[in-house]
Amino acid sequence: MSLKKRYQNENWDEERRKRTADEVRRSARLRYLQRLRENVVLSQKELWPLSKIVIVACSDDETDNERAISPEDPQGPGRPCRVRNLEWRSKELENICLLLDSSKAKTDSSTPGKNKSPKLTGRPTRPRLRGEDRPVTRTSVPSALPIDCYSVRWLQSLSPLERSELDIASKPILKDLLPIVKRI
Repeated sequence: MSLKKRYQNENWDEERRKRTADEVRRSARLRYLQRLRENVVLSQKELWPLSKIVIVACSDDETDNERAISPEDPQGPGRPCRVRNLEWRSKELENICLLLDSSKAKTDSSTPGKNKSPKLTGRPTRPRLRGEDRPVTRTSVPSALPIDCYSVRWLQSLSPLERSELDIASKPILKDLLPIVKRI
């Protein structure tokens, strides 16, 4: 056991250890989602312009009341995650993210040998639920993205100074990339 882990176990109260474990799980899921989307984008040369965008356009999830999950849990490791809302993200960009996720799911289901033995394939991915009443994300707003990556309504709510600080690229790119993403 590392010195840091030992200190945490001995000196932190149960609530603080739980909050830290929840945050570690949230961060791991977000990194995994970013990596999955990036791999799909990088597998298609025409989608390479999306590579830096999909990393910052991934929404984190709400798991504040999450407890440790065991494989015997009736809801199982496939229990849904409640996705947080990225207010700044445009509907087009959200649609592309969803299409990338479904492309990964299609690839997995068409690969021979997948899902034959759950013990050998690891923990299944958790469904990501998106409702109208989603909590707002805790991630920061990325700068220097193309104009069509940002929500028009959100941009209109910003002051001219806030908008200029984003250093928005004026050339839209999503309209040209959406048909390519739909094909994969």
